[in-house]
Amino acid sequence: MNSELLKLREELFRGKQSEVDQTETPPPHTDDYRQKLGLSKRASDKEVITRYKKLLKITHPDHGGNAAAFHFIKTDYDRFRHSIKIK
Repeated sequence: MNSELLKLREELFRGKQSEVDQTETPPPHTDDYRQKLGLSKRASDKEVITRYKKLLKITHPDHGGNAAAFHFIKTDYDRFRHSIKIK
């Protein structure tokens, strides 16, 4: 997911405004946040949060990011934060 977002951001900065279909379906829901972010299974919760924050900055619509990608990442980030608070 991380490499795909970076590729999308590079395309946007090069001026290749790709059309984003707003009816895209979200990726299947999984609770393996470390795998989604490309981190090792031993990554700490702090590393996961740091990676999510970095992705949120990259995809934020106010900074030229993709609104749909931002929404999916924000939703995952919120779920992860909620899951670690419950433990």
